[in-house]
Amino acid sequence: MTDEPAAPQDDEYVYYDDDPDVYKRIYSFCFRLNLYLEMISILINLFHLSILSRKELRANSVYKLMIAICVCDIVNFVLDVYQTMIELYWIPDYFPLYAELCLRRDYAEVSVVYYAIYATMDITKRYSVWLAILMALIRTLSVLFPMNRFIQNMSRPRNTGRAMRILFVFWLCYSTWHYTTFRIFWLPDNLNTQCQNGPSTAYKQRYVLAMPMSLIYLLSNLGYIEVIMKFIPTVCYPILTVSLLLQLRKIKTRRENLKRNDDGSDNTTKLILFMTVSFMLTEGLAGLQGMFMYNYEALLLWNEDFAYSIATSQYALNILRTVNATSHSFICFLMSSQYRDTFRSLFFKNQMERKTILVEETNSYHSVSSKKSRSVKMCKVEKF
Repeated sequence: MTDEPAAPQDDEYVYYDDDPDVYKRIYSFCFRLNLYLEMISILINLFHLSILSRKELRANSVYKLMIAICVCDIVNFVLDVYQTMIELYWIPDYFPLYAELCLRRDYAEVSVVYYAIYATMDITKRYSVWLAILMALIRTLSVLFPMNRFIQNMSRPRNTGRAMRILFVFWLCYSTWHYTTFRIFWLPDNLNTQCQNGPSTAYKQRYVLAMPMSLIYLLSNLGYIEVIMKFIPTVCYPILTVSLLLQLRKIKTRRENLKRNDDGSDNTTKLILFMTVSFMLTEGLAGLQGMFMYNYEALLLWNEDFAYSIATSQYALNILRTVNATSHSFICFLMSSQYRDTFRSLFFKNQMERKTILVEETNSYHSVSSKKSRSVKMCKVEKF
């Protein structure tokens, strides 16, 4: 007789760990690819920031917004690279969380460093998205209502800075309000009943930062608010994109009728349009994916493959977001002559100075020669 494995019962789960899982392979590939892309993006954005922070550009409200977006991307990617490298065991975790098992049951210990990193990543991600919306909104309104004094005042750098600060405070409060429920406990004054009756060696005398267990339940019930917050950019970006496209068409028609070649305002609008479209592709799709994930359990019952595909698409969206952040410097270089001039003055300063000296020498030579010719003519007139 041969020993054959018994067939599994209907109520038993069978796991085939050796079978190739396409979703795991996609996750592993996207996870590492996004890490390398984020490293490249950090270097490119640092280079991009060095140009945007020049005096010639930072006085402009559009570039002021782009500076803030660039800083948010750099901070977000640096922290994400740090977290990813810990997960891959490339670097040690210097701030591990040791969950205190003896803490009272209605609270759970949390890591200060982990939640600080998580909050910073959450704020910078949301803030950059809404800065792009603000940039497109200001440009759209200024083109729609060029004679409106309120709109023109809003597009000034000082007022743009105020709007940026209001946005930052809003997202800071939105992403950290639940941290106000955290408490600091001293052990052994806040032990659970099991450790109270046990030996004193089961715990250490120390302060513990803890979150209430009821907060987890509250946040899960407020998940629909997160879906709404993700869906709003999904709606805003197409509206702003269509509005900018229509205004570009009107500007082009008006310029053809007037036979003018003033492309400065046109290029600024195109620059913001490209930025808006790139954000629409990433954040719009992320909003749709968030809506599906909110109903993930229902999707599993309806179609497991579709539900797994939606869950796996998150990693592809992360790559798309990284590529979008990397492309900003190239879009600026291609669409903005002011950005190109600043780039040349920063990295090709010696060549520009040589050209300036040559032009000055040529002008001085022409001026001297013209003076000589004038003096010769005067002499001839006097002799005559």
